[in-house]
Amino acid sequence: MKKIFSLLLILVLAFGLVGCSSSDDDDATIESLNLDTTSAIVKVGSEFKLPTTATALMSDGTSKEVALTWNKEVDTSTAGVYTFTASTEDTDTTVTFELDVRETVDVNVDLPTEFPTAPGAPTGFSATAIDYGVELTWDNTASKYLIYRGNSVDDRSPLFETAITENSYTDDQLFPGDTYYYWIRAIDADGLNSDFAGPIKAIPTGYNGVKVHFKYTGTETPWMYAWELDGAPDIYQGAGWPGAPLTVEGNDWYGAELEGYRSVGILFTLEDGTKLTEQNQSRDQGEWWYMDGNWYDKNPEAQ
Repeated sequence: MKKIFSLLLILVLAFGLVGCSSSDDDDATIESLNLDTTSAIVKVGSEFKLPTTATALMSDGTSKEVALTWNKEVDTSTAGVYTFTASTEDTDTTVTFELDVRETVDVNVDLPTEFPTAPGAPTGFSATAIDYGVELTWDNTASKYLIYRGNSVDDRSPLFETAITENSYTDDQLFPGDTYYYWIRAIDADGLNSDFAGPIKAIPTGYNGVKVHFKYTGTETPWMYAWELDGAPDIYQGAGWPGAPLTVEGNDWYGAELEGYRSVGILFTLEDGTKLTEQNQSRDQGEWWYMDGNWYDKNPEAQ
């Protein structure tokens, strides 16, 4: 019987200690109520809802979220400044919220005070005529550059789609005697384009027509039949098929000049009509060398 009584006494004491500990936790009180924002500005007639919860700072240093009860309903039908008071259960601590109801509400937009500045137009832009082309140079003042070309001051088109980083460019395969106009603009690292520099003009030099050289190691003198593409046939010395003999130049090279022509079809032959090349040979204005089935814009044996 004494053992049972002792066990009951121990249980009562243990229960009492647990109850005391729980009571200590409940003794913490709310010291303040905090809202994320304590004021707002709205337009007359607009809908507005007061915060439904606040953060309570407890006397034991902890915090928790509590539900709020406001002292009155929101009414935005009339302009004015209205103050609302809220409380939560089991405390006299309150929190206030100020609502400013206005006829008009200004929208504040933060505009940048500084704007990116486009680069200046390239300086020192110049053109030098060369054989069948134009060399362009300018001062190196930007990240990239884009070049434009036209056949008149009213005709301007970009020469390429991707801007270049160098401050020089050679525009080749042009027609000697023709006038070309050039413009250039700078592009900075942010992609902003400058104004145009130019136009400047240049007239390429070179032979005004087509010069061809043919390497042939046979015993006979080779001939050539030529015709203007989309134009007149038999343009080499006015000869019909198989053409006319080429001029001996030495070292097994033979040549011909077709002055005044920009694009021609060419077939190298022999006097008896034997074809030495296929009929799909064609050349634009300029000087060309043909050797071992390939065309070159320079003498391949001089390279």
